[in-house]
Amino acid sequence: MEPSASPQHNAIPSLPTQVKIVGIGDVLLGLWALGEVVLSLANHHLSINFAVLWIPAGIGILMRVNAWRLCSLVLHIIIALIPPVVILLLLIGWGGVTYRGWSATSAAELALAVVSYAFIVWAIFVLLRPDVRRAFMR
Repeated sequence: MEPSASPQHNAIPSLPTQVKIVGIGDVLLGLWALGEVVLSLANHHLSINFAVLWIPAGIGILMRVNAWRLCSLVLHIIIALIPPVVILLLLIGWGGVTYRGWSATSAAELALAVVSYAFIVWAIFVLLRPDVRRAFMR
């Protein structure tokens, strides 16, 4: 009896759940950035926020487009470098840090910042995993 070729044999395996979480998280981060841009425009201020690139990057990740995986990775790395640089500047006494009038003064703001940073760093590790890179190769 000859084995028949099953369509599942040549099927592309599904994306790992962690990659789907990164893709959805990227879209949400991009939508947040887009919201900031829209609110700035409503207040008659021009705001350019490159984080809106996370919208197509997240969608691209969910569609297995390697170029968008790399774009997302670069954005995550850039964002991950900001807090250490700010901390270094504070340690050498280069003044206080305020971002658009916002400073982490409440526990909720600090918790949000810590969770966001943890997601950014975790996403870098997920996007660099060898099995994830293979999942994007066609």
